[in-house]
Amino acid sequence: GSFPHSYGGGIYNDLSSPSIINCTFTNNNVIKSGGGLCNRFSSSPSILNCRFLNNSASWGGGIYNYELSSPTLRDCLFLNNVSTQQGGALYNGHSSPVLVGCTFTCNNSSHGGAIINIEESLLSCANCTFTGNTADVFGGAIQNRLNSSSTITNCTFVQNSALGSGGSHFNWNSSSISTNCIYWNDTPESISNDGTSTVSITYSDIQGGYPGTGNIDENPLFVNPGSGDFHLMPTSPCINAGSNAAIQATGVTEDFEGDPRIISGIVDMGVDEFVPPVEVEITIGNLTDYTGVAAQPLAAVNLALEDMVDYYNDHSLIPGAELKIASYDTQYNPARDVPGYNYLKSQGADLIWAPIPHTSVVCKPHAEQDQITIFALSGHEDIVNPPGYAFSLDASPGDLIQTLLEWIAENDADFPADRPAKIGAA
Repeated sequence: GSFPHSYGGGIYNDLSSPSIINCTFTNNNVIKSGGGLCNRFSSSPSILNCRFLNNSASWGGGIYNYELSSPTLRDCLFLNNVSTQQGGALYNGHSSPVLVGCTFTCNNSSHGGAIINIEESLLSCANCTFTGNTADVFGGAIQNRLNSSSTITNCTFVQNSALGSGGSHFNWNSSSISTNCIYWNDTPESISNDGTSTVSITYSDIQGGYPGTGNIDENPLFVNPGSGDFHLMPTSPCINAGSNAAIQATGVTEDFEGDPRIISGIVDMGVDEFVPPVEVEITIGNLTDYTGVAAQPLAAVNLALEDMVDYYNDHSLIPGAELKIASYDTQYNPARDVPGYNYLKSQGADLIWAPIPHTSVVCKPHAEQDQITIFALSGHEDIVNPPGYAFSLDASPGDLIQTLLEWIAENDADFPADRPAKIGAA
């Protein structure tokens, strides 16, 4: 609600350090400082998993920290907070907050659209995301001024803007250290320094480039930045490009969503630590004939299967999966079909390819019991009737559809149990 006085529209702390967990501060307003929350005079609350939405004030639309107030904020969201003067989401005056895993989106102020650090404030920030924050003058995301400093580690800044300068950072007579960060699509530029500021940016991806060890200027290749998905794609240049020492110095051991930091030996840039997809091995059991009477015609079929597997693997057509073939020579002898089936099952076959007509018929009861799918080349009616785990490439459309529907109903965990399976066709 609206508190028409000076400080703390939602909560006001004076010489107090409460724990604030799983709370939402929304549509609070004050005339002066701390639309959602005000911390003054050595107030250092612990704030976990809270949301600050649509709060407003002259200073610190979301939170106002002043006079040695140093809260710790973890996994908090600041969205659409506004201040008319300084610090759309967070105002720090002579204070030293610690931020881990927080998100700042579409906050606005004249100075420091998301955060302003002023009067010897010390900001520590790790695994935080800043997107769409705006400043009417300087520092779309963060502004440091009057001997303040910020240490920014593994943060992602995207599409922040300032009408003056410093779309993401503006430093005035202050210092700033940024490591393992991503700055992209900021306006008019990401970093701007005025006065006697000292700035160090290393091991970061900055659009337009910036001097510093390990810095790059390459598209970070986010999964879907338009919808706020800042996970890194497998080909991102930000993977394994950061500084381990920087993230280790923060004591933070996970990324913004709880994945371990430093998965592949070197930490990634930005909030996301890329997790390589788990390689799944899919074994195709080839119950075929290499030396019997059908060996010659089936040689082309066996070769086609090998070529298909190579093509799928070479082009990663099933992401995260590797196909392999385990084969058994039945010698076109029905007595060898079941032993061959059992051998392929012992080799970890996930499905059976059976190009010999009698093989799929003989092995179908065993496949039904083991719930292993058989794909047959023959269209023999006994393969698909009754429907189950056997499919035929040469079956009639009706038999094939009936088999497919029963398989879906029995194997799809999301399939509703209160109705029969249906399929659409065109």
